Amino acid sequence: MRRQVTHEGAVPPVNKCALSILAITSNYSKSSAKVTSVVKEKWVKPAGGCLKLNVDASYHAEDGTGA
Repeated sequence: MRRQVTHEGAVPPVNKCALSILAITSNYSKSSAKVTSVVKEKWVKPAGGCLKLNVDASYHAEDGTGA
C-alpha cells in the first residue's frame, strides 16, 4: 500500500488495507510460533516380497517438462 502511494498509485479502499494488515500479522504470528514437536521419519524396511524404490525428479515450470 505504501508503495502505491509513494509511486503515485491509487490508495486502496480501507477494507483492503485491513485485510492486508490481518494477513501480515497472521503470517508473522505463524512464523514466530515455536514448534513443539518434530516427527523424525526413518527408513522402514519393506515387507517380504515387496520392493521399495526411491526416486528423485524435477519439474521445469518454463516449459512444463520433467526429468
